[in-house]
Amino acid sequence: MATASDNSITLLSRREGFDYEFVPALESKYECAICLLGLRSPMQTTCGHRFCKDCIYNCLSESRSCCPVDNTPLAESDLFVDSCAEREILQLKVKCPNNSLGCSLIVDLMYIEHHTHACSYQ
Repeated sequence: MATASDNSITLLSRREGFDYEFVPALESKYECAICLLGLRSPMQTTCGHRFCKDCIYNCLSESRSCCPVDNTPLAESDLFVDSCAEREILQLKVKCPNNSLGCSLIVDLMYIEHHTHACSYQ
């Protein structure tokens, strides 16, 4: 039987997409079709769809052997790292998560974690 601590460990180890407010709004080509967030460690399928790495691997591990978008047969060997998309996503602008507390900083996604740890509006 799973305990509450087991469930929290599972949630912490799962890495879905980036849940930040993008400026301008996130284009659909950078959105994971599973979690509907900004692609984190983007993977692309041979049928051309993009997913967060953890999202698509979790989907495939749940015995679903087809693309969640178009039901094309899909195996782990049909996935590849989308380095180009990752570079582009990390350069997109996001608002500081402390925006509602007064922080007006808008920064490249690649720098947001560093800023968040140092933000004076925490």
